[in-house]
Amino acid sequence: MANNIDAENNTDTANIGVTSAAPAPVALPYARSFPDVSIIEIFANENFKCWQERIFSLLDVHGVAHALLHPQPSADVDNKIVESWQYANKVCRHTILQTISNELFDVYCSYKEAKAIWEALIKKFTTEDSTKQKFVVGKFYQWQMRDDKEMNIQINEFQKMLEDLKAERVPLPEKFVAGVLIEKLLDSWSDYKNNLKHKQKNFTIEEIVTHILIEDSNRKESAKARMTALKANLVQNSNNNRKRYENKSQGCKPKNPNLKRKKGSCFVCGKPSHHASRCKYRERNDKEKTNTHTANLAEGCDIIAAVISQVNIVAHAKEWVIDSGATRYIYANREAFSSYTPLEDDKEEVYLGDSCTTKVLGKGKLLLKLFGKNFSPC
Repeated sequence: MANNIDAENNTDTANIGVTSAAPAPVALPYARSFPDVSIIEIFANENFKCWQERIFSLLDVHGVAHALLHPQPSADVDNKIVESWQYANKVCRHTILQTISNELFDVYCSYKEAKAIWEALIKKFTTEDSTKQKFVVGKFYQWQMRDDKEMNIQINEFQKMLEDLKAERVPLPEKFVAGVLIEKLLDSWSDYKNNLKHKQKNFTIEEIVTHILIEDSNRKESAKARMTALKANLVQNSNNNRKRYENKSQGCKPKNPNLKRKKGSCFVCGKPSHHASRCKYRERNDKEKTNTHTANLAEGCDIIAAVISQVNIVAHAKEWVIDSGATRYIYANREAFSSYTPLEDDKEEVYLGDSCTTKVLGKGKLLLKLFGKNFSPC
């Protein structure tokens, strides 16, 4: 027994010795996550200032925004500072490249420092934004309120234009801005506008905005109340009309339904068994009338009119061309003239029967002989 116990003790001692000789676990470095850029809209050459502010705020929250402002430290600086800058530069570069469009990514992906990308973007798009000052002023001047948009949305647009003016270094006095907002109100708010103008207190822009939103809320509530009252009146009137017609239909019922009325005789044949509308003699007369086709019938018209037209008829050009009311005649044979005088200028023309023209070569006198009668021109 003693030997067994000693053997067991020796075994436990040996096991304990082996367990204590195991190697200690190695500490792994802690990996920090990159900022979540899914909440930032991709920058594509528009709204650079909004994108710039969002990116810088996100990097500043994660404590790496200093890589956008300071270059890489020299080699003789402490290693912790160098490692901190390298990590911050990596995070900033990754964040910027992930939030720009593909066209801009192709341009700036070769940059190794986030500070260089940041300064290049600022230099490019801030210079372009500086030319927008006149456009921002023109937009503020032309802006008008509309009936088809919510009042709070239009107030937000007005405040955004004020921020754009401040960004373009065009500050406006607060009293002037409050007065402009009052004048921009809709025509349906004319009474409200006049009420604000007659008040002696000078409102700030925040007070004016609050005042306008409260007035808009009150107007909406009043409109809803009027619509509810109108619907209630419509329902009540429809119920009253229904009851009135129901009572009217009940009043038309005969008091004594068992009372039989006397039937009269037919006005067509005189028999008492039917009414005139159902009389067979009347139906026969109607059929005879309906079978007679009288539509588009013309009788006793013996007038016949005929028109024969001939256009552009040309035959035997060498024969006479006769005008019944003319005092001058045209002939193609020069030998028939008794006296003839040629024309040198060739300016006179004669219109023929086929709408053509021919030049007059000369003028003269001749003796006409037609059917044994003599005609001499004047």
